[in-house]
Amino acid sequence: MRDVSRLIAPPADTPLWIAAAETVTLTGLAVVAGGVIQPGDPFFLDSSYCWLTFAPLLAGLRYRLAAGIGSAAMLCALMGGAHHAGIALAGGSLPLQGMLGLTLVGIAAGQMGAIWRRRVGRAQLNERYHRLRLDEFTRSYHLLLQSHRSLERRVIGEFYPLEHALTDLRDAWLERELADAGLESIAERVVLLFEQFGNVEVGAVYPVSEGSLGAEPAAACGRPRPVREDDPLIREVLEHAETTTITAEAPRATSRLLVAVPLADLRGRLHGVVAIERMPFVALERERVRELSILGSYVGSLLGGFRGTPGQGERSAAEFARELSAFAELGRRFGLVSSLAGVSVATGGNREIIARRIEQTIRNLDRGHVARDRNGAPVVLLLLPATTPEMFEGFRTRLQQRLEEELGITDALPFHLRAIGGGARARELLDFLDRSLELSDDDRRRLLAFLH
Repeated sequence: MRDVSRLIAPPADTPLWIAAAETVTLTGLAVVAGGVIQPGDPFFLDSSYCWLTFAPLLAGLRYRLAAGIGSAAMLCALMGGAHHAGIALAGGSLPLQGMLGLTLVGIAAGQMGAIWRRRVGRAQLNERYHRLRLDEFTRSYHLLLQSHRSLERRVIGEFYPLEHALTDLRDAWLERELADAGLESIAERVVLLFEQFGNVEVGAVYPVSEGSLGAEPAAACGRPRPVREDDPLIREVLEHAETTTITAEAPRATSRLLVAVPLADLRGRLHGVVAIERMPFVALERERVRELSILGSYVGSLLGGFRGTPGQGERSAAEFARELSAFAELGRRFGLVSSLAGVSVATGGNREIIARRIEQTIRNLDRGHVARDRNGAPVVLLLLPATTPEMFEGFRTRLQQRLEEELGITDALPFHLRAIGGGARARELLDFLDRSLELSDDDRRRLLAFLH
C-alpha cells in the first residue's frame, strides 16, 4: 500500500515545477500516442472510447485538482487549436461535449486525488503516532524488565545470607578437594556465589601465579572485557592483597572495574582476583563490599590448604584448626563475629554417645571436633562462624532440648564460650580452650600443628 500511495500521491514537498512538468509531459504523450496509433483521429473523437481521458485522470489523481483541470485544459486547447488551424476533427465541428467531459474527468480525478492524499496523510500520521508509542512502550518495557531483574537479584541476595554463601563454598570445595587442587577446581562455583550473593552482573575470576595476573580468566559471568595488570585496581590488589573499589582508589576513567577482590590465604599468598566490572549501584555499599571481602578471604583460606599434611585420624583436627584460623583472621580483619565453645562430657556412662550427638547437632557451616581432656574424658570443641554469643544461646537451648528428647539428659551442659572478633588470633583461642577444658597434650599438639 505504501508503494501504491507513493505512485499515486508523491511527497507533499514536491516542487511545483516538477508537478507542472509531469502534467505537461503526460498530456503531450497522450496526444502523441493518439497521433501515432491513429493519425486520422489523434483525439480519439471517432473511437468508441476517448482514451485521452487518462491524461487528466492520472494528472488529477497524482497532483490533485489543479493538475487535473490543467491537463484537461491543455487537451481542450489543443483541440481548439487544431480546429482553428483547419485540421478536420471527427464530426467536423469542435467537440464541446468531449471537452466538457475531459474537464469533468480532471475535476473528479483531482478531488479523488485530494481525498486519497488526505487519507494517506492520516494513515501516515497514525502510523508515526503508533510507532512512537510502540518505541516508548518498548523502552519502558525493557527498563521495567531490567529493574525487575535487579530487584529480583537484590531480594535473592537479601535472602541469601553470608553464612549460606560460605557454606555452599565450603561444600563445593569438599566435593572437589584433591591433593593439588587449585583455583580452577572451584572457579565456576566462586563466580556463581559472587553472582548470587554480591549481585555481580559482569565479572571474572583470574588466577594469580607468583604475583602475576593470569592472561585468561578461570571463570566468568556476563561478558567481561579483558583485564590487564596495569589496571589501577588490579595493581592495588596485587601489591597489597586487599579489596579495592573504584570509588576509593581510582577514577572510573582509568579502570574498567568497580571492585577487585583478592583471594589470599592465611599466609598472605595471593591465589586469584575476582574482577567485578558491573554490579548494581546499591550493592556497592560498604557493608556489601566488606562481605565480598570476607567471601574472597574464605576462598583464599580454602585454597591455602592445611598447614602440613594430616595423618591418619588427624583429618577432623586439621579441618577444625584450619576453620578456626580462617575465622579468627576474618574476625581480626573484617570484624566478623563468630563463637568458639567447648564442653566437657566428664560424667555419665554414655558420654561418648553424648559427645558424638553434640558434634552431629551443629549446622552446616559450623565445625565440631571431639578431643580428650587430661583425664581421657571426651570434650567437644564447637566453632560457629558468623554467630554472636547471643545467637549461641539459642543454639544451646535447641541442643539441650534435643539431648533431653533423645537421650533423656536434663542437666545443663557446662559450655565455655568465647566470641571471636577484634584482635584475637587462633593461638590465643586455642589457649582459651586449653585453659577451660584442660586438653590432653596430644590433642593440643595436634591442633597447634595445623593452626596458621
